Amino acid sequence: MKTNKKILFFAIAMLLGTACNKFLEVPSPATKAESFKVFADEKSADAAVSGVYAFLVSANMQFFNGAITAYTGFSADEFANANKNTTYEPFRINAIPTENEVVASNFWSNAYKGINHVNVTIEGLQLNQTNYAPQKYRQLIGEMYFTRALQYFYLVNLFGDVPLVISNDFETNAFLPRTPKAKVYTQITDDLMRAMANLTEGTSNLRPNKSAAWLLLARVYLYLQKWDLAKAASSEVISKRGYVLEPLANTFLTTSKETVFQLMKPTANTAEAFSFVPSSATAMPSFAITDDLLSAFAANDLRKSNWLKFNTVSGKNYYYPYKYKVRSGTVVSEYYVVLRLSEAYLIRAEAAAQLNALDEAKQDVDVVRKRAALSLVQQTQPNISKEDLLELIAKERRLEFFAEWGHRWFDLKRTGKANTVLGNLKGTDWNNSTNLYPIPYREMRYNFNLTQNDGYFK
Repeated sequence: MKTNKKILFFAIAMLLGTACNKFLEVPSPATKAESFKVFADEKSADAAVSGVYAFLVSANMQFFNGAITAYTGFSADEFANANKNTTYEPFRINAIPTENEVVASNFWSNAYKGINHVNVTIEGLQLNQTNYAPQKYRQLIGEMYFTRALQYFYLVNLFGDVPLVISNDFETNAFLPRTPKAKVYTQITDDLMRAMANLTEGTSNLRPNKSAAWLLLARVYLYLQKWDLAKAASSEVISKRGYVLEPLANTFLTTSKETVFQLMKPTANTAEAFSFVPSSATAMPSFAITDDLLSAFAANDLRKSNWLKFNTVSGKNYYYPYKYKVRSGTVVSEYYVVLRLSEAYLIRAEAAAQLNALDEAKQDVDVVRKRAALSLVQQTQPNISKEDLLELIAKERRLEFFAEWGHRWFDLKRTGKANTVLGNLKGTDWNNSTNLYPIPYREMRYNFNLTQNDGYFK
């Protein structure tokens, strides 16, 4: 009975929680909750799963709704703090206090709320499995395994070792120690395997499908340097019919055929456009890109003209991300793209190069370069070395995924280049011992089993 009430309580929170304030206003499970019969049938189970996605985008600049892109962009070499905003400055100079509220609330707390929602939903679906058609159950449970894996991927890359919460024993979970990064990755991989075993290709990219699981798994294998597995997994996505590289202006539209998975806000466009696009043509962008990033684009690179825009303030041009273009308005034309096809090509290119299949790698990186109107490597550098090709692929990743889900920050760290690149760019502001975010001090006060990352005092 205790377990059932916990499931009812959190599931109702998800059903009602399309906004942060509503999420907190949950009726008592002993009264109104008993009448909902959450998870009892397919309709209510589907609504509960939809509630998981609604929570992820319920508030701007939270973990899965802009925060990863925004703050890691300052931590890497993407954003300059042109407005001297005190909230962003600790991330830009890589000197984040352990008491930092953004890390504690927007990242850590919000992430674990999302994971708890998933865990409750998985348990509820399992307890009521016989109430659903088999295919419906497989779809919903597969989506939840994927969503848990996705959230843990970002947690482990932001913080390193993190508590691995995969059950609903809330008393025990409150005092879990940090789980080694390798074990978290094992759980991520296991969850993605379960997701693929249950999901189909589907007809919508608004819900996770088999290709989304394959693409995230390809990324995981890339980070783990399992080149052959990364190459095979990314090929699974590229070979599927229906996904194509869109013209750059269409890449982030709701109708984009490049999108493998996206999150929807039914009544608003993206948090990133609201934050990145200035309120007027004369306003200083809060997320001005660095001169170093701007100079990395070739003059004829169409990504520069399509995905960047600038405001002129006091005679100086300040460029800002313009992938998402609709800052506000009642017509929703842009959803939040989480996974897209170009990543599959660049994962496969990097994996192939690492495996010394250089011709294959050149073919894949040229698919992305061709859309940007850049010269093809196969034609201009047919005898390029492995090392130079890997460097070229890394640059393509930087230009393709700038201001997008922390790719640059994570790429610099996973390839061991953060110290050199950011040390040269940031000078004395760079501290290589703090390339992980701090474990929030308030969490360590509540949970004495938590330990702090290197480079932080408490």
